[in-house]
Amino acid sequence: MIENDNIIMESIENIYIAIEGEKNKLNSIKSIHVQKINELEEEIRSYARIFEDISLAARLIIEHILEMKSKKGLIAIEAESISQNYSSIRGLELEEFGLIKVSLGDLVLTWRDQDNNYLFYPDKVELRSIDEKKSIKIFFSLEFGTQVLGKFPVLADQPNIMYFHPSLIKNI
Repeated sequence: MIENDNIIMESIENIYIAIEGEKNKLNSIKSIHVQKINELEEEIRSYARIFEDISLAARLIIEHILEMKSKKGLIAIEAESISQNYSSIRGLELEEFGLIKVSLGDLVLTWRDQDNNYLFYPDKVELRSIDEKKSIKIFFSLEFGTQVLGKFPVLADQPNIMYFHPSLIKNI
């Protein structure tokens, strides 16, 4: 667990409980506002899964994508016969069992954390299936920053990381 994770998780839980309590008051109301509250609840649940359901390697990718989204960064994808040019990040969602979904333009990239090993480079990451039959390359318009990398001091020692570029290691 990383510094401040417990505080963040406690806050997420408190927010979730508050939304859940308010939703009960709105059960019989048909309104777009109720739908938006339901979406907020799912988004909060997704944020909790970042801390509970995925490896540190996947979490680094997620945090970098969230950081890039706030800075209007772009992502490109290469996977088997699919290629997506750099496009904006529309959304990020974590579902049960470590299923990660990143919405980019018209494409939704989906992978299950436990089924992949990771290779990290300054401006990209490669997700390689455990059986090494499939891989997905995610290219970032912004390199991994020291602010994000600095939160993961034990990252280079994780069993699902196959490669960590030396320039990234010095920023941890």
